[in-house]
Amino acid sequence: MRKNISLLGCIVLFTSNIYAFNVDYLADKIANKACDIALQKLETSVNEETKTTHHYVREPKHRHYVKKHHKKYHCTSHKKVKRMRKITDEMKIQNALSKLGFYRAPIDGEINSFETRSAIKKMNKEFGISETASLKSETKDTLIFLSNLFEFDRTLIAKGKDSITKGKQIQTALKIHGFYFGEIDGKIGSITKSKIAEYKNANNLSDGEELDFEEEYRLLSSAKKLNDENLEETIASLKVKQNSEKK
Repeated sequence: MRKNISLLGCIVLFTSNIYAFNVDYLADKIANKACDIALQKLETSVNEETKTTHHYVREPKHRHYVKKHHKKYHCTSHKKVKRMRKITDEMKIQNALSKLGFYRAPIDGEINSFETRSAIKKMNKEFGISETASLKSETKDTLIFLSNLFEFDRTLIAKGKDSITKGKQIQTALKIHGFYFGEIDGKIGSITKSKIAEYKNANNLSDGEELDFEEEYRLLSSAKKLNDENLEETIASLKVKQNSEKK
């Protein structure tokens, strides 16, 4: 009986030791697995954060470069188009017809368009020139000259106070008085200054290449009056020519 009890005690003790060993082993196994999973998640989160930060830094630079380049290209192309624009005789004819009230379409130089030919026909009928939609060479030259006079008038009455606008007015006034023959660009350079000196000398004004307030006012007002007279005489000449042809 005692032997059986001792044997049973040994078996129980052995079993408890084995169970304790297995529990410790499983605990270590679970702990190691948990550590591996935690490390893997940490590495994944670090990699994703690095990628996100790298993309965020590069993207604004790329966008800024594209925007700046596009803006620069757009401005350059716009300037090129503006410089290439040239006022042709056909555009001047359309402008004169527009100022006379016969043409209301865009000034595009399309002299054979329906709108332009219709305007020519209206002018020819009203002024008694002809019943057709064609232009005689003499009438064509008169319309081109009229367009220049209308442009002079527009420049002289411009309200801008900047140096370019003021320079264009002075150059236009000198051209109307027969002193200036260059381009009307508003830049008062050596050529324009020499013409100012010629104008002042011819009108017994003070010496020099600059205009004071009174001299400038006298130049512009007299040029405006002379240009208005030229406009009236040129428009009247269209009717005088057709009346003389009838006689």
